[in-house]
Amino acid sequence: MLPTSSPPVLLALALLVAGCRKEKLENCPGQCTVITGQLLTSGLQPLAGAPVTARWHSGQGYSAPRTRARATTDANGRFQVSFYVKEDERQQGYFDLMYEVSKSRYYVLGNTDGPDTGAAGRRRDTTYHLPPFLIPRKAYVKLTVPNPDQIQDYFAVSFTSAHLHELQVTPQSIGGGSSVGIPRQGTPFTTLLEVAGDQKIYVQATRGSNGAYVRTLDSLIVSADVTRELTVRY
Repeated sequence: MLPTSSPPVLLALALLVAGCRKEKLENCPGQCTVITGQLLTSGLQPLAGAPVTARWHSGQGYSAPRTRARATTDANGRFQVSFYVKEDERQQGYFDLMYEVSKSRYYVLGNTDGPDTGAAGRRRDTTYHLPPFLIPRKAYVKLTVPNPDQIQDYFAVSFTSAHLHELQVTPQSIGGGSSVGIPRQGTPFTTLLEVAGDQKIYVQATRGSNGAYVRTLDSLIVSADVTRELTVRY
């Protein structure tokens, strides 16, 4: 029976949109490393039919990663990949998983690489159970500041929601989402921001004046694929 492992973060995680390069994958002859996980989307619903690729990076310069295994999430968003860790992969580098989703439909927070596993990620004959990974549907907020001419030292608005391994958002989760600094100008400021749809979003406004900063916190929910107008005054 394979030993199992389930630390909080097991592999570097990459959320990418580019298509896979076609490569011939080797069968695992035995002593396989197995990685299982689950992809979720808004409302913690399973994300089915998403390609998942396990890759090895040598860590040497800009060399291309080596594809080790591929899978597709099932109706419950679950996947399993297995591969044989080669000798050079045991000695150096790290493994990661690449999840492919549509950037036009899902809220992708830029580069979402996590920490690598070090030596633990290079064990043969071991099963790793990853925690669920949340990729929300995309929505939009049209933010308007009607009085930017009154800004003193600083004014910024940020939007934070559950994402990646953080399945629940709290007021302490501030950061990691869309954020915009508001310039001082004589006309109203308007911009369109991408946010996570179908779930709670915390909106934090930070106002600076005479060296002091005041933060206010509010929340909203925007349906996926919908644009909501939001007015915030300095």
